[in-house]
Parts: sequence; structure tokens; C-alpha cells
Amino acid sequence: MNVAMNAAAATAPVRPAAGWYPDPEGGVRLRWWDGEDWSDRYRSRPPAAGYAATTAAAAAAGALAGGAGALAGGAGPVLASLRPEDRRLLVDEVRQAARSEMDRALDTVEARVGVAAQRFQPLVGAYTNQILRVVRRLALLALVLLIGYLVLQAVGQAAVLDWIGDRIDRLTER
Repeated sequence: MNVAMNAAAATAPVRPAAGWYPDPEGGVRLRWWDGEDWSDRYRSRPPAAGYAATTAAAAAAGALAGGAGALAGGAGPVLASLRPEDRRLLVDEVRQAARSEMDRALDTVEARVGVAAQRFQPLVGAYTNQILRVVRRLALLALVLLIGYLVLQAVGQAAVLDWIGDRIDRLTER
């Protein structure tokens, strides 16, 4: 059984390690290779310097992994065969590539958040302004109606008092 598995592993094609690679269908985007097949995940290329570092790190990781067979069996033997200073350099390159990729992603997110924040108008503020306008108009209308009511009351009272005075004068004149 192990002989058949080893023979199948020996004849299996060596595939690149999982990672972001130029889209085989063309275009300027990168596409995710999961180690077996192309996924439907895309992203834009990083700046030239970051892309070179990311590509170098991916190539180094692919070389370390030794293709699909080494991934299945683990990359331990390949890493163990490297000198300690080579291992440190490789780990440092991978860390630097990961950090630069993380920084690039963070910069992209911050830029998009900044643009969204500039375009975003809080609904609370918009509705608050409309409500304040309506309240002001209603207060002005109430003030006008109150003044009109007071004027009518004063005129009405004066007219009633004049009428009552006229009636009293007519009664006393007789």
C-alpha cells in the first residue's frame, strides 16, 4: 500500500504552493491559487516594490515546500537541510513580505474608509435639521396665531364694552 502511495506521489505533477499569482486568464489582477486549483478570489496587484517582495517570498515558500508532495509530507526535512542563517534570512523575508502586504492592505482600507467617511452624511443630522425647521415654523405660526387671538380679543372686548356703554347710555337718557 505504501509503495503504491509513494509511486503515485512520485508521478504526481509538482504544483506551486498556495498563494497570490498573476491571473492565468490575463488582466492586471492577482488570483488565489489554493495549491490544487484557481479560486474565484481576486485582488489588485500591490505596488511594484511590494509585489517583488511578495513574489520572492512566495517563490521561496514554494521552493521550501517543494511542491504538492512536500506539502503533503511537511516541509520540515527541507527546512532542516538549510543552514541556520539561511533559515533566518528566509523567515525574515517571509515576515517582511507579510508585513508589507499587511501594511498595503491596511493603507487600502484606511483610504477607502476615509473616502466613505467624507461621502457619508449622518442621517441623524439631516433629520434633526428638518425637525428643527418644522419646529421653528410651527413656533412662528403659533406666535402669529396668539398675536391675532389677542388682537381679536382686545377688539372684541372693546366692541362689547362700547355696545354695553351705548345700551347704558340709552337707558339713562330716558
